[in-house]
Amino acid sequence: MLPILAAIIQWGGSGESYCLIQDATQPGGVAEVVVRNEVVPIDNYVTFSLDLDGLSVTVQIINGPNANPDEIIVTPPEGYIAIPPAAVVNDGETQTILIYPDSAVGA
Repeated sequence: MLPILAAIIQWGGSGESYCLIQDATQPGGVAEVVVRNEVVPIDNYVTFSLDLDGLSVTVQIINGPNANPDEIIVTPPEGYIAIPPAAVVNDGETQTILIYPDSAVGA
């Protein structure tokens, strides 16, 4: 079951693969982008924006076909950094990418 949050995107037709943005749980963070990857019958690129309290991040999903892993790339607006900026997510796994202000990480 998906949590009820500010923004959730689902893809692949099954509704089981999703990406969402939520408040940060880590000190100094402003948001978290959470990706859940399940087997989906498509092989494509999906790009979308997720918004939370005025913060908008661009997310690109490079969907591996069938049971191959997906790659997620998160691009926050200027003045923020994504840690890590990209991740490979295997089917059946969840990955969290943290969003921090540049000032919180010494950038």
